[in-house]
Amino acid sequence: MSKKLKIAVDCDEVLRCTVSRMVELYNKEFNASKKMEDIKDFDVAISFPDILEKTGIPAAQWFFDIHSRDIFFDNKSFPGSDWAIETLKRYGDVTILSYQDSFENKRDTLEFLHREGLDTDNVCFLKEKYRLDCDIMIDDNPDYFRNCKAKVCVLITAPYNKDLDLNEILNSCNCEKVLRFDSLFNFVKYFKQINGNLI
Repeated sequence: MSKKLKIAVDCDEVLRCTVSRMVELYNKEFNASKKMEDIKDFDVAISFPDILEKTGIPAAQWFFDIHSRDIFFDNKSFPGSDWAIETLKRYGDVTILSYQDSFENKRDTLEFLHREGLDTDNVCFLKEKYRLDCDIMIDDNPDYFRNCKAKVCVLITAPYNKDLDLNEILNSCNCEKVLRFDSLFNFVKYFKQINGNLI
C-alpha cells in the first residue's frame, strides 16, 4: 500500500442498527409484527406507509423527531464495529458520515459513537456525501455512490438493497469498482487480508 487512504464510513445501517430499531419501535407502538425483510425501500414513508394514516404524522417526523433519541442514541452498534473502525484507522484517515439536520440528532449521534467506541478524528454530517473527497466509500444506500469521488464503493447489504445489481450501480457512478459485503466487519476482515491493497 503506497499511500494513506481516505476512507468514508456511513453510520446508519453500517455502524448503527437503525432499521432494526425502527422496526422494533413501530411494532411496539402499533402492536404489529413487521420484520426486517419487510423493509423494501430506504424511504421510511414507503417502508412504513401506515404511520401517516394512523397518526397523521409523516413517518420521517415520527421516527426522526418524535423518536429520535431512541434511534440515534438509545441504540446499539453492529457487532465488531469498534474493531472495524480501529483496523481501518491503521490504513488511513477514517471519516464517519451521517446525514442529520437537527442539532439534537447530531448530538445524539456523536454521543452514540463515543459510547460505542467508534471515535475517529473526523465525523461529517453531510447530505450530499458525494462531495467528500475519499478513496473508499462504505454505505448501505447506493444513491450516495452517484457522482462521488471514491475509487471504490462498498455496499453494505440491507433488506432494501439486497436485490440490486452491482453492475448497474457501477454504471451509474464514477468509481472504478463496487463491492458488496453483508457487514462492515466482514469487509474489514477482507480488507485486512489483502493488507489494504484495494486501490
